[in-house]
Amino acid sequence: MKREAKNGLQKKKSYEVQKKNNVSDQRKVMFNLSDNELYLSVMKIQEAHEIILQILMGDPKLRLKTIHVEDVILNKSGRKSIRLDAYGEDQEENHYISEMQNDTVQDDVRRRSRFYQGLTDAPILKAGKNTRYRNLPDTTITFITQKDIFGNDQAQYWFSEQCHDPQGMELGDGTRKCFYNMSRKQGDLELVSLLQYMKNTRRDNPEVVFWSERLERLHEIVEEVRESEEWEEIYMSCLLYTSPSPRDRSV
Repeated sequence: MKREAKNGLQKKKSYEVQKKNNVSDQRKVMFNLSDNELYLSVMKIQEAHEIILQILMGDPKLRLKTIHVEDVILNKSGRKSIRLDAYGEDQEENHYISEMQNDTVQDDVRRRSRFYQGLTDAPILKAGKNTRYRNLPDTTITFITQKDIFGNDQAQYWFSEQCHDPQGMELGDGTRKCFYNMSRKQGDLELVSLLQYMKNTRRDNPEVVFWSERLERLHEIVEEVRESEEWEEIYMSCLLYTSPSPRDRSV
């Protein structure tokens, strides 16, 4: 009887360990960087934030001095405010807003970028006659989407204000809007690999054809986040949602 009880206890412990490992594995595969839960958790880490911006902007020298995640910018009472996914300022005081936007069907992402531009500029300048608009920083607003909303078979699209008549002249207002998507593969190899990694955040993702040193380091950070206690709490809280997939939830 004692031996049977001991064997039963060992089987129970083995089952509990296996169950815990299965939950840990689920935490790793259920969420990708394209899901806001993991994206926000990773973008809180300055090194990861820098790596992603360096690849998106094609600027390996880009260094951030401040980062923010889920910052809320208030509007007038009764008017729509915004919550920024990720916001960073580099050492040259350029500002970067990085949004993970999976839902491109319900609304117009291009016009959303216009709204974000105006509302993010508003709090920067103080009221008063001595205010100078030249003090507005250069701002890049980035939207990362699942689908190619422009349909031109490119992984990235960059826009800035230009003159149509006469042609070939930049407005020079210091704004830039960048759109990236995970469905196209025309573009810089490291950039396309990053976007494919965001879509399916696994080391064995066959669509990631170029594991650069920066992308390898980003994957290490992602794995560290997935193993953290904070992520376990986020994962467990997400189980309370009734949606079948994290991507179906709007943020």
